[in-house]
Amino acid sequence: MTSQIELILAIQLTVIGLTHLFRPQLIIAFFQQLASHRDQGVMLIALMSLAWGSILVVTHSVWSGFGVPLTLFGYIQLIKAFVFTLVPEIGRAQIASVHEKHVRKLRLAGLAQLLLAAVTAWSAAMQ
Repeated sequence: MTSQIELILAIQLTVIGLTHLFRPQLIIAFFQQLASHRDQGVMLIALMSLAWGSILVVTHSVWSGFGVPLTLFGYIQLIKAFVFTLVPEIGRAQIASVHEKHVRKLRLAGLAQLLLAAVTAWSAAMQ
């Protein structure tokens, strides 16, 4: 089950990472739309984070080798969901901070996501 979860997430991280890298304006428009919905936009991000965080924490408890970054990613997603749900002001501030001036940061985030996707796919391949 662990390698299947890793492959699913590697695919998703690859698509999202490529979008951040090559279409940062699309990401900016998405977050601007979320920001316009205020707490509902924050809740959408929190629910997406909760879904992946829960799946990873329950099915991917790997604390050695290449699987560690994915396990940590799961816990980070759970913490993010918890914080955004209980303190939506933090989520609103984070969502509102995504704008045209941060294209370079979005591209760097895309590279980080592609790196995590590669490590995750490698981990799945080694099982």
